Amino acid sequence: MSLPPLEQEEELPPKYQAEVDHPESAFENASVYLAEIHDEAVGVAIAKEVGAATEIKRLWSDPQVRGRGVGSALLDAVLRESPGVVRLSVWDWRTQARRLYESRGFVAVPSWDERPGLVCMERAASGPGEGSTA
Repeated sequence: MSLPPLEQEEELPPKYQAEVDHPESAFENASVYLAEIHDEAVGVAIAKEVGAATEIKRLWSDPQVRGRGVGSALLDAVLRESPGVVRLSVWDWRTQARRLYESRGFVAVPSWDERPGLVCMERAASGPGEGSTA
């Protein structure tokens, strides 16, 4: 299932518009992971400490390189750097993304975001020497 693109006159919710307008403040104190292929940016992950957990705020790869391991590499990089609980949210229709997260030990948990269709997931803290499963 795919969703139609946003119409030009539609606006992003204020929370997300601030990320576009002022990323330097929206992602202040966040870790940014950039994936490149042949010196071209093809993906990004943004992770931020939220309470006692690390929350993956954004994980995106260029549609032209999906299926080539970019998302997996970004997720694994975040997990290597985040030994505690890691959490994220994903739309229920993003089945490939959900499979990726589940393959790394994420499980659905009670929602911290009430938007319909959004699935909240967490991965338990890793033990000494544990990191990604890739």
